[in-house]
Amino acid sequence: MKIKLNHGIQIVFVCFLFVVGLNGFGQKVGLVLSGGGAKGMAHIGVIRALEENGIPIDYIAGTSIGAIVGGLYAAGYSPDEMEAIFSDPSFENLITGKIEDKYTYFFKKQELNSAWVQFKFDLDSSIFTPSLSLNIVTPFQMDFAFMEVFGKADYACGNNFDSLFVPFRCIATDVTNGEQVVLKNGSLKDAIRASMTFPIYFNPIRIDNNLMYDGGILNNFPMDIMCDVFQADYIIGVIVSKPPKEPTEDNLIATLMNLIIEKDKHNYTCSNGIILKPDIPELSLIDFKKALDLIQIGHKIIIDSLDIIKTHVHRYVSPLEVSTKRELFNRKSKEIFIGNIKVEGLNRSQSIFIENTILDKNEIITLEELKLRYFKIIAEDKLKYIYPYLAYDTIENYYEIIFHAIPSKPFHANFGGYISANAYTTLFLQLQYKYLGLQSIEAGLDAYFGRFYNSLVLSTRLDYFRKPTFYQLVKIGYNRWNYFNTYRSFIGSETPSYLIHEETFFDYSLTFPVANKAKLSGGFAVLHVNDRYYQSNVYLKEDIYDKNQFSGISPFIIFEYNTSDYRFFSTEGLHLKIRFDYFDGYEINIPGSTSIINERTADNCSWFNLNAYFHKAFPFSKWYSLGLSGHFAWSNLPLFASYNASKLRSNYFAPTHESNISYLPCFRDPSFAALGLSNTFKLYKNLQFRLDGYYFQSIESIIKNPDYTASYKRYFRRYAFLAYASFAYTTKFGPIALNVSWYSHNDPNFIFNFSFGYLLFNNKYF
Repeated sequence: MKIKLNHGIQIVFVCFLFVVGLNGFGQKVGLVLSGGGAKGMAHIGVIRALEENGIPIDYIAGTSIGAIVGGLYAAGYSPDEMEAIFSDPSFENLITGKIEDKYTYFFKKQELNSAWVQFKFDLDSSIFTPSLSLNIVTPFQMDFAFMEVFGKADYACGNNFDSLFVPFRCIATDVTNGEQVVLKNGSLKDAIRASMTFPIYFNPIRIDNNLMYDGGILNNFPMDIMCDVFQADYIIGVIVSKPPKEPTEDNLIATLMNLIIEKDKHNYTCSNGIILKPDIPELSLIDFKKALDLIQIGHKIIIDSLDIIKTHVHRYVSPLEVSTKRELFNRKSKEIFIGNIKVEGLNRSQSIFIENTILDKNEIITLEELKLRYFKIIAEDKLKYIYPYLAYDTIENYYEIIFHAIPSKPFHANFGGYISANAYTTLFLQLQYKYLGLQSIEAGLDAYFGRFYNSLVLSTRLDYFRKPTFYQLVKIGYNRWNYFNTYRSFIGSETPSYLIHEETFFDYSLTFPVANKAKLSGGFAVLHVNDRYYQSNVYLKEDIYDKNQFSGISPFIIFEYNTSDYRFFSTEGLHLKIRFDYFDGYEINIPGSTSIINERTADNCSWFNLNAYFHKAFPFSKWYSLGLSGHFAWSNLPLFASYNASKLRSNYFAPTHESNISYLPCFRDPSFAALGLSNTFKLYKNLQFRLDGYYFQSIESIIKNPDYTASYKRYFRRYAFLAYASFAYTTKFGPIALNVSWYSHNDPNFIFNFSFGYLLFNNKYF
C-alpha cells in the first residue's frame, strides 16, 4: 500500500530532515585538553564518560599531558587501555628516567666508587669545555616507550594526523624561532614528545631541524586550534592546570610553571561549547601515583555537566560503534618486527658498533628483543643522546629502526670522597677517557687521598659486542692503608697500634655476561704486598717496625649476580658473589726491634681462597625491608712468619661500612662461616634506620703465640658477634649516616662514626 503525501507535507518533511541533519547527523564535536602535568589524568575520565554516554568525539586537540592523553586516544587506545598505561608501576620509570630492572645490564655496570659529581668535556686545543645537561630526567626509557606506544599508529595513519582514529592536533613551542607550532603530520610520537617536553625536566627534540619544547609555553589550552582548524560545531574543553603557589627565588620549577600556564589565568569563553575545570588537588608535575583518583574526578565532571552537553549535542554514538571503529583502525597497523637498522649522527665506526649490537645480518627481531639490545647501548654510557624512529618497509614488510645519536664528550672527571668524624676522611678523583668505535674503549685513573687510605689505579677496558660478548680489563695500581691510631685504645688489644698495609699490582681479566644480571670473570694478578707493624703495642720512638712482604702471582675466577638497589643500605634485590683465588709466591720477613725472633726469613708459599658471599633483601612493605646475608670462606692458607702477617693474608668478614674500613683481627681467619640479619626501616622519604646483627664462626682460627708467631686452633673454637645501628639519609651523592658498631672481641667494643658518602677500595686483595 502506497501513501501519498501532498506537496505541502513533502516540503515540511524535507525541511525537518535538513534541520535534523544540521543539528544532529552533521554535527561535529571537538575535545580540547589542556596541559597540567599529572593533573591531566583527569582527561582519561573525561573521555571515558563521553564514550559511555554516547557523546561523539570527532576531533581532539591538546597540549603537553593533554597531547599525550589525546594522542593515545587518537592512536586507537581505549580509556581502559590508557588507564592501564598510566597506573602501571613501570610508568613511574618513564617519568623519573629510571631504567626498568629487567633492562639493566650488569655486565656493563660501572665499578662502584666514591664520586659525588661528574663533568664531561672535550679537549680542543687544550681548552677545557665542560658540558651542561639541559634536563633533570634522562629520557632514554621514555623515548623508547613513546615509540612502542605510537609506532603502529604512524603506519596506520600514513603520518597524517587527520587519518588517525580521531583527527588530532597538538601544540609545541619552536624555541629556534620563538613561535607556536601546530603539529598535524609526521611522526605522532615526535609530535607528542615535543608537546610534553617541560623545560629542565626533559631534553628537547628536533622537528624539521628546529628545537621543540612544551607547547604550554605559548598555548596551554588550544581552543583556538579547535575553532580555526577543525571548525567543530560544539567544543568540550577541559582545563586541569591552575596557577601554582607563589614562586620563590630558589624554586625554578614553580617559576617555570607560572610562566607556562600563564594563559590559564585568563577566563576562557566558548560561544559554541563548554569549558570545564575539574577541582583537582595540588600535585607536583610528575606525581602520577593518584592517577585512578584523578581519572574519577574527570569522569565526574562530565557526568555533572551531562544535561548541559546533551542540550547542545543531539548526535548519539553508541559505545559499540566507537569500539567497532577503533578495532577497524587498529587493524590497519602492522605488528612491529625489526629487519634493518640505520644510525645517524655518528661516525662510521660508531655506527657499525651500534648496528652490530642491535641486529645480526639477515636477522628479524621483535620489539621486545630490540628493547633489550637498545638498553645495552644505553649502558655503554658513551652517548649523550640517542633517539629511536620506526619506518615501515613496504617491500620487505618489516620495520627499519633509525637511531639519531650524539656521542658523549669523551673526557670525564668525577669528584667525591668520604667525610668522616673519625680518621677515615678520604677525597676521590677519577679521570676517564671513553670512546665508542669498533670497540667500546675506556681508560681511566682512580685516585683516593687521605690519612687512612691512599690509592692510585690506572685501568683500560675494551668491550667487544660481537659474539661472544666480553671485555678485557687491565689494571695497574697501588693501595695503602694506614691503620695508625684509628681507635681510641690499643692496650691489651690484638690490634697493632701501628699497621701500614700496601699493595702494588698488575691485574688482567676477561669478563663474559651471564644473562642480564650476572657476569663471569677470569684472569690473574701479579702483586707485591708490603706490611709494616710493631709486634707490641708498647714501643719507643727509636724502635724499628717489622716488615713482611709477599710477592707472587694470583690467578682467579669470579661469578657475580647483582640486582641490589644500593651500594650499601640495600632494601631490595639479591647480590651473590663467588670468588676463587690461587696465590703462589714467596714471603720475606724482616723482624724489627720489638720482635722476639730476630732472624730474617724467606719462604715459598702457595694457597687458595674460596669466598662465597650473598645478600638478599626482602621488601615486605614500602616502610620495611628484611635482609639476610651470609659469607663462607675456605682456605689452606699457610702460616706466615708472624701472627700479624698471617692475619693480614687471611679472609675477612666485613658486612657493614665501618667493618669494611676497619682492621678487625677477630673477624679475620682463613676459613669461616658468617650469617647476618639486617632490618631497614624507612622513616621518611630517603631517611632510613638500619639495625643489623651478625654471627661469625671461625672454622680454622689463627692465634698468637707468646713469641708473636702464629699457630692454628682448628675447628670451630672461636666465634664473634657484630651489631650495627645506623640512621642514614640517602642523597644523590651518597648517604649521610650516623652509626654505631659493636664488636664482641675488640678493643674498643663500640665504635661511633658520623659520615657522608662512600669509601670504596680499589682492587683490595688482602
